[in-house]
Amino acid sequence: MNNYIKITQCADCKSCCFNIPESICSFNAIEEILNGGITESYVKQMVVYHVAEKDIDRMGKQWLMFPSVNYLRYMTGPEKGFYEFLALPAVKDNCILLTDKGCLYPAAKPFECGMYPFYMYKLQFRTDYECDYAKELEDDIHVSEFVSQYMADHLIYCEKNKQNYFEAVKDLKNKYQLRAINA
Repeated sequence: MNNYIKITQCADCKSCCFNIPESICSFNAIEEILNGGITESYVKQMVVYHVAEKDIDRMGKQWLMFPSVNYLRYMTGPEKGFYEFLALPAVKDNCILLTDKGCLYPAAKPFECGMYPFYMYKLQFRTDYECDYAKELEDDIHVSEFVSQYMADHLIYCEKNKQNYFEAVKDLKNKYQLRAINA
C-alpha cells in the first residue's frame, strides 16, 4: 500500500508533521517493520493502544479513522473484548519519522498522513487549509478522485490484512516491549 497523496512541496514545508495527535498505523507500517524497513530505534518509540470493544466507534472518530465506516473495525478484530492498534505517539514537536527531506518511511505512512491535507469529519470530506497547498490541490479534480480511490483501496487493504495485523501487533508489542495505552 504505497499510494498516498504526494505533494512535492511537502519536502520543503512539513508543517503538518508538527504537533500531531497519535496516528494509528495500518498494516503497511507493520509490513515495513517486519521487512526490516523501519529500524528498531523507531519501532521502540511506537505505542500500542488497547481499546475496549464498546469504545471502538468513539475512538475511530477521535482518531479520524471513520470516513464513512469505522476503519478500525476493518484493521483488526477484538480479542477478549479489546482491540489493539499500533500507533505513532502524539507529539508536541515533530513526528518521530520526520527528517529534513520529509517522511523517513513514506511507505509506512498512517492513513491520515497519506491523505493529508484532506480528511473526513462527521462523514464529510474536509480540507485542512493550514496547508499552504490545500486550495490548489482541492481545485484539482484528479486529487479528489485519487483521495476517494485511496480511501476505498485502504479499506480493502485493511480487510485483507486483518488477521495478520492482529497477530503482528501482539508480536511487535512483546518483541519490542512497546508501551500499551488504554484508550
